[in-house]
Amino acid sequence: MTEKYEASGALSFEAAFELRETAVKVIAPQAFLARRKGDSWNAISTEFLMSTGAATGDDPQSRFVGKVGLAVIDGLKVSEYKPQR
Repeated sequence: MTEKYEASGALSFEAAFELRETAVKVIAPQAFLARRKGDSWNAISTEFLMSTGAATGDDPQSRFVGKVGLAVIDGLKVSEYKPQR
């Protein structure tokens, strides 16, 4: 998600790495707690977008926050353990 911002010079490699690391540290614990309560990944994504204002903000910063957060949530969803049946 952040590569195009790095390529354009809008973010340095270090800033992009720190942004990704911070996003995972902040979003993952909340997402896992919500999953344990039985929330769907869709509900978790919606809650993230609403709580950060990314769903209603039409400025570039809000869209960026939303895209980064949804990328983290999507990664968590894909990596979720699914027992074999």
